[in-house]
Amino acid sequence: MARLHPASHAILRQLANLAYTEFYFRLGWNASYNFQTSDLLMSSEQLIHLLDNHEDSQNAAPFAAIELCIREYIYGGHITDVIDHRLLGLVLSRFCCSDVLRPGHALSPSGEFRMPLQDGNQASWLRTVEGLPEVAPLEFLGLHESATAGRNNKETASLLSAVFLTQGANNSKSIEFDNFKTVETRVDELLCLLPSHELGHGEVKRGYLGGNIGFTDSSLAHEAGKYNVLTGAVQRSLFSISSALSGKKNLGPSLEKMISQIAGDEVPTDWCRFSYLSNSRLTAYIHDLVLRYNFFASWLLQQAPPIYWLSAFFSPVGFLSAMQLDYAAHSSQNIMNIYLRCSLLSVSEENFRLADPLAHGVHVKGIFIHSGRWDLRRKGLVDCLPKSQFTAAPLIWFEPTITSTDRKPDGPFACPLYRTASRSGQISSDGQSNNFVMCIDVPSPLPASHWIERGTAMLLQVE
Repeated sequence: MARLHPASHAILRQLANLAYTEFYFRLGWNASYNFQTSDLLMSSEQLIHLLDNHEDSQNAAPFAAIELCIREYIYGGHITDVIDHRLLGLVLSRFCCSDVLRPGHALSPSGEFRMPLQDGNQASWLRTVEGLPEVAPLEFLGLHESATAGRNNKETASLLSAVFLTQGANNSKSIEFDNFKTVETRVDELLCLLPSHELGHGEVKRGYLGGNIGFTDSSLAHEAGKYNVLTGAVQRSLFSISSALSGKKNLGPSLEKMISQIAGDEVPTDWCRFSYLSNSRLTAYIHDLVLRYNFFASWLLQQAPPIYWLSAFFSPVGFLSAMQLDYAAHSSQNIMNIYLRCSLLSVSEENFRLADPLAHGVHVKGIFIHSGRWDLRRKGLVDCLPKSQFTAAPLIWFEPTITSTDRKPDGPFACPLYRTASRSGQISSDGQSNNFVMCIDVPSPLPASHWIERGTAMLLQVE
């Protein structure tokens, strides 16, 4: 019994390395955790202590107490993210159970990893360990074979980046001159792409909808104001760079840094203070910014869209909360009694037709599924196809209701929704990162544990 835990330690360490190095494109922990050998030793000591003081002869071992101690106090003491804590509990449950006492018990679906056939025999344990593969296969970690696609793409990008840096070191003077010429052309292109006028968020405040300003309208005004600040900051910095490159303005350290970042297709750090969360390169970032701007411009100039692009919002949580507040005010209900029900629709955006305006709730598009896909025929979540990590999620109906949506252990998979593919962010006091949006109940013919091990999540951005 005391020897079963090293396997779980190995899994936790390997998952930690996967997340930290993005080896499998964030299919591990959302944050990096430095699990040490001391955690294993402490767990072993607690295991021996619990077994020595176990008085119930009817039960082979106090598995619940063992798992609780390891999950909450030892390994769990490192974990700051609530979704990571869920994964920890699932991994430990595979080893803190009565099945591990059976000789030859399979620890992986394929049976490649098994408990020794002769329990308690040291030689048998050694033979078992020596026969294990040096690198744990994906199925032992609960990951889909498509996880290698993210790894291969990352390795290719790293190789190309190294080649570029080597070339730059050998031709530093010519590269520097070319960079300035490239940046000058690039700045002109970016200025042409950016909108020439501000979003008219003042129209909302003046009575955009007949003088009745709701919480959703206030959210629109807030988003428009944020985009005005961002686009203004981007334009001013680009004009400053253009002036400096033409000799009309001194080239200070700040502008030099910005020029270097633009030359490398990086988003300048000075913009990040005003920006939404994004991991995109500069080219993709600007195109994304223009699309977001156009979404809100159309909303302001015309009317509320039949389908909302949730990725466009600085604060998607704020928009959904505003919708709940509007419903609470309309139904004369306490906001504390309002819940958000999420329904995945088995219809594409192209075939979607809204016959009648919704009395409440919104339809949302632009969400992606990482390590899974939505099957329109089966109306559920299934494994993704080989070499395909990201798939488009169907339209989702967010419906405020006064009916509680408490989750049951055997219910749908509570799929986390993140803003970016990195999933990590600043952790708040409630254990959630600012990258986290909410959990969405997703039906599936497979158990929720399958998707938790897969690291399946929904994303607002894949870059």
